[in-house]
Amino acid sequence: MRIIISTLTAAIAAGLILYPAPLQAQGADAPERIAVIDMNTAIGSTQDGKLASEKIRNKYGPKQKQLQDEEAEIEKLQNQLQNQSSMLTAAEQYQLSRQLAEDQRHYKDDSEDDQDNFQADTQEAIQKIGAKMTKIITQYAKQHRYDMVIGEGTIPVYYVAKAYDITQDIVKLYDATYPAPAATTASSKPPGAAAKPVQH
Repeated sequence: MRIIISTLTAAIAAGLILYPAPLQAQGADAPERIAVIDMNTAIGSTQDGKLASEKIRNKYGPKQKQLQDEEAEIEKLQNQLQNQSSMLTAAEQYQLSRQLAEDQRHYKDDSEDDQDNFQADTQEAIQKIGAKMTKIITQYAKQHRYDMVIGEGTIPVYYVAKAYDITQDIVKLYDATYPAPAATTASSKPPGAAAKPVQH
């Protein structure tokens, strides 16, 4: 089993789907103005998103190291049973087999609990940021007279002209509206961006 500490992903990010409602049109005969936003990138690029990602990495890093150690011990016992069985007595083989089964059960329970907690914390962070970002998107759309804002992932978007992608505009507006503590953001990596998976 693997737990991926991504920036709010993949993972940070899995679970939030924005269903934007059409805003009031400018007029019956006016052409529709539609903008597109990559919500995963937007959430992960905000200072709040970076701080949330850093907090989650710090919280789950030690536990993941423990799980890596447990996995290494399981592999050690498996190799011992496989390669040294001819040199072990029946009692020793039985004892190692019991120890291996116990370690495997313990590892499975620990890794599943860690995965569930990680996903819950990630989803909570995404939802909090997403709720505030939705307000920013609504304000931005009204100000710039967009009739609709579509989130990538809500429907297939095969091509979007750069002028219609408002992702970075929303990130800047979000950070200006909800400034994060400056002292802790310098070393943060954006959640939702690629982080290396941690083996379990």
